[in-house]
This record gives sequence, C-alpha cells and structure tokens, in this order.
Amino acid sequence: MEEQEIDFRDEAQGVIKDIAFSVSQISVSEKLPSSRESVFLNIETKENICFCVQLCIQGFRVVSNTFDFCSFDEKDSITQNTPFYETIYALLDTISPGYSQMFGNELSRKLSELQQKTSSH
Repeated sequence: MEEQEIDFRDEAQGVIKDIAFSVSQISVSEKLPSSRESVFLNIETKENICFCVQLCIQGFRVVSNTFDFCSFDEKDSITQNTPFYETIYALLDTISPGYSQMFGNELSRKLSELQQKTSSH
C-alpha cells in the first residue's frame, strides 16, 4: 500500500479551523518557512500567552514563547528535549488551562444544538 503524503500547509488550515474557538488568536507564521514537511503556527491562548508551535510529521511542539520565532536549529530538531504531541488538542491541554473548559463548553453547545434539531423533527 502506498503511503499518502501529507501537506502540512493544508493540515495547518484544518487545525486553525478546528481550534479557533478555543484560543484568542491562531495563524500560520508568515515569517518562518512553511513547506509540505513543516509549518509554524502562532497561537495566543485564552490566558493571553503566546506560543510558536511547529507542526510536522512528528506532531506538534512548542518552539518558542514568541510569535514567528523558532528557538531550535532544524538539524537538531529531533534531539531536542521539547516533547512532541500527537494532536493539537493534547498540546493545548498542556499549555492552556482554559482550553479544556472552552472545549467542554463548545461540545455542550453542539450537543444541545443537535438535541434541539432531533427533538424538532
């Protein structure tokens, strides 16, 4: 079976769409290089803390506490002690205490909408 190639620029757009409600701000860095293999996201949490997050084949990881800045040398990226997270949700759970609350509120809202739709039919 042939492995499907992931374009992380497209993946980043999906991430932005998925979590925009739960952060104060999120965008693809326009100053750091984006490629099919790696994208950098600027994220400001609901607690008003800024992060630059790398998205690549290994997952998501915080690369700095400043927008548009990567504190790692790409040649050393795998050997850094900064953990990778499999999903953006796992990373947000770690860096943003308010994320879980926002996620729970959004889930409740969507379930209520669904319940209203099904009870009106």
